[in-house]
Amino acid sequence: DAKGRVEWSNKAFEALVGKSRIETTGSEFAALLPLSPDAGPLKSGLYRFERGGRTMVLEVKALADPARDDGGALIVIRDLTDRQTEQALRQAKDQADAAYRELEVFSFSVAHDLRAPLRKIDGFSRIVLDKFGGAMGEEAKGYLGRMIAATQDMAKLIDDLLRLASLARGEVRRQDVDLSATAESVAADLRE
Repeated sequence: DAKGRVEWSNKAFEALVGKSRIETTGSEFAALLPLSPDAGPLKSGLYRFERGGRTMVLEVKALADPARDDGGALIVIRDLTDRQTEQALRQAKDQADAAYRELEVFSFSVAHDLRAPLRKIDGFSRIVLDKFGGAMGEEAKGYLGRMIAATQDMAKLIDDLLRLASLARGEVRRQDVDLSATAESVAADLRE
C-alpha cells in the first residue's frame, strides 16, 4: 500500500523472506526485505540481498498499480542469483580458455626456439666424442657424456611443456606417479 505495507504476497516472496503469508500481510516491505539503504520508496533495479549467509541478486520492478489511486504499488521480484553465478562461471571459463591458448602459443614458440640450440650442443658434443674420444681422458669423456644426457633431459622437458600446453584441448587422465623415484632421480642428478 501507499505506506509500504504488504497487502498480498505469493509463495515465492514468502520463501524469499522466510515468512508465511499471515506473517507478511500487514508487515512493512522494507522490514521484510531490506533492499534500499534509504527510507525512500523502492526503485526498480538490481539489488544484493543477504539471507542465511547467502548473497542473492534480485531484480526488482516497482510498478504503479493502475487499479489503485492511493499510491500503492505492485512489486515484482526475480531471483537472478543463479544467472549471475552462471554468467560468472562462463566468464571465468572464457578467461581460462584464453589463458590456455596463450600458454599453448607461448609453449610452441619457446619449444621451437630452444630445440635448435639444444640439437647443436648435442650434435657437436657427439662429434667431439666420436672424433676425439680416443685422445681424451675418462674425465673429459664423462663431462661430454653428461652434456649429451643434459641436452636429452632438456629436450624431454620441452616435450613435457608442449604436452602441458595441450592439456586444454584434451581430456584429463589420472595416473599414479612414483614421487620417491622422481625425488631419487633428482637427488642423483644433484649428486653428480
